[in-house]
Amino acid sequence: MGAYLASTARGFHDGVWGDYEPYVDGEGFLDWRDPSEGVVVDWDMARLNRRFGFG
Repeated sequence: MGAYLASTARGFHDGVWGDYEPYVDGEGFLDWRDPSEGVVVDWDMARLNRRFGFG
């Protein structure tokens, strides 16, 4: 589990995780997608913080 979390953290830092990039879906959940989809990543951190009780 630790290696998975470390890999995910690197993905956030680098903007990619293997062949995928992070994004927040329409409901505010984190997901990963193929960067060739060409969709702009839009992180609404204030919304995420409110949703999960950090703001």
